[in-house]
Amino acid sequence: MPVAVFCHAPEDGSIARELAHQVSTTTAFACERHILDDGETLLDCYDRGADATILLTSPHSVPARPDRAQWQPVLDYDAAIAAFEAAPAAIPGTLRHKKLVTSDVRRLRQWLLSLIALEPRLAGVPRDFPIDDPDDYERVLYVDAAGRSLHGIAGDLAWRLNLDLPHNLERNLAALRSHCARHSYLVIVAGAEAPLDLGPLTTVVNPPSQTPAENPEDLLRAPADHAALAAIERTFRASGHPVLGQRAVTLATQLGRLAEAYEFLCLLRANASLAPWIERESAWITDFWDGKVHVPTSNPLTEGTQLTLGF
Repeated sequence: MPVAVFCHAPEDGSIARELAHQVSTTTAFACERHILDDGETLLDCYDRGADATILLTSPHSVPARPDRAQWQPVLDYDAAIAAFEAAPAAIPGTLRHKKLVTSDVRRLRQWLLSLIALEPRLAGVPRDFPIDDPDDYERVLYVDAAGRSLHGIAGDLAWRLNLDLPHNLERNLAALRSHCARHSYLVIVAGAEAPLDLGPLTTVVNPPSQTPAENPEDLLRAPADHAALAAIERTFRASGHPVLGQRAVTLATQLGRLAEAYEFLCLLRANASLAPWIERESAWITDFWDGKVHVPTSNPLTEGTQLTLGF
């Protein structure tokens, strides 16, 4: 089991305990804590020999002045180190370019999950797809965009990168760009209708793709996973069949890909018999985006009007 060590001042103990609890209950990491002794700072304890080290920065745990020379060993240390901002403190700006610095628990969790991600460095790339110099990139990601929208492309990239992006398309794209701006990726978006900008360090290429739609009846029995959602979207857009659209909404919602779920709902609005369900599902998604506590309690494939397959 991988180990994450939280280094912190005694004054930040409650925050450290809460972080350690959240990490240990939502990831595969076992959590340990190192409490600074009198006169000790985070610069004295960053090398803990753990799989991941999280430094809780605050005025109680870092020097009063952001002296880069003091921080240089941390900047140069080739290990999984992140800084969690327990309170505003004097840290050098270079730290943000070299290591993860965040006050967002979810972002910290995403970083930890990325350390143990099961995805290979070549993610989703077909075996026979030619790649020049793949070792020039941190990771190579492949998305088949044929017959799909930007919502689905963004959802697939978030999945491949272990990013939790349940927001609208604009926020999801901004988060993707922010993440990719710190990494050197090769992103292959095959069959995309328009180029995708993911920042200066990430290279995006758009080779052609003509992946066809599949048999809708087969897709209704497909596994409930991210790969199936791509095929369902492509075929729903080609066929327009409401049952497949309902399946797309349900699966996208289950996978936390709400921008796609909302887009599918918009595409289904021409079906008058689904109007009450569409309004209800659309409402809770927009409420969620607005920060309201509103969780769906119904299963859209077992409630309301059921349509007969007519393929």
